[in-house]
This record gives sequence, structure tokens and C-alpha cells, in this order.
Amino acid sequence: MMNKLLITLLFFSSTSFAGWQLDRDNSNINFVSTKQTHIQEIHQITEFEVELKSNSKLVLNMDLSSVETAIPIRNERMKAMLFDVANFRYATLTVALPQGIDDFTSTTVVNAEGTLSLHGKSQPVQLSLLLTPTDTSITGTLLQPLIINAADYDLVPGIEALREVAGLKSIANAIPVSGNIVLHKK
Repeated sequence: MMNKLLITLLFFSSTSFAGWQLDRDNSNINFVSTKQTHIQEIHQITEFEVELKSNSKLVLNMDLSSVETAIPIRNERMKAMLFDVANFRYATLTVALPQGIDDFTSTTVVNAEGTLSLHGKSQPVQLSLLLTPTDTSITGTLLQPLIINAADYDLVPGIEALREVAGLKSIANAIPVSGNIVLHKK
């Protein structure tokens, strides 16, 4: 009897928030690198998944081997020298919303707490999100870029290696990240 109750509870708890699917065509994750003090370039992580752990807890898994910089050799260098995708292929952002995803009925600005796990390190992050629901979807947009400090994730040696191989005087250690995630009801 107890096993049947547990199975029923698990089924209902997972199906209450499992009805959402990532819209890959309208979602994006971008970050900006700054080199030589004043030159900014926009890059993308093209492969990522969103998993709803509960109605108010989202997990964004980003495949760092999908980094796209528009320059193939730079893509390969970032994968190997910066991200070390052989050992740390994924970055994971876990976000706790103040209420359930199904409870947002109008466009709302939300301040949410989260954790970013990157390169074997985890740090708390604060996110300012604009959540825009419709009858069939919800869009989450970062209102302010998330600034990643490379030192917090032991990425400075990788940045220095990239700087040396490219013959640059500088590459900034603060990286702004922006994004837009669209989920559709299944």
C-alpha cells in the first residue's frame, strides 16, 4: 500500500511541472568577451536543456562544447583551453523562482536566487528576470546581464592561455551573460 501511495505521489508531483518543453528556435544564451580593453565580441552557447525539478525550480544545463564564436579555431581553443570540455563539458544554472511557473499569469519582474556551477566550482547568483506568460508558453529574459567573474570558477588560467596564443595584451576576466528562454506547454 505504501509503495502504491509513493508511486502515485511521484507521478502527480512530476506531471504537475513536466508539461513544459524548451523552444530551441526562440531561446538563446550569449556572452560577451572583451579583448584589447575596448573590443567586445558576442558568443553563443548553442546547445542547452531546461529541466523543471519542481514547479518553481528550473535547471539550465549548457553544453560548453557548443560554444560558437564565428571563428572555428577560436571555438576549438575556447573548448580546450578555457572551458576544458574534456573534464567540464557542462555549466549548470539552477534557479529558484518565488512561485510556481504555472502561477505567473501576467508579465512579471522577478528577482530570483540561483547557483551557477561551472568548471567544477559553484557560486550563488542573483538574477533579475522578466517572465512573460501566454496561454501556451512562458518566456524568461534576463533583464540585467549575469556577470561571471572568471576567478570565481578558476577560469583565469584559461583566459591567460587564450590571450597568449592569440597574441593579445588583454582579455577581460568579467564576462556578461544574457539569455532568453522560451518554454511551451506540451
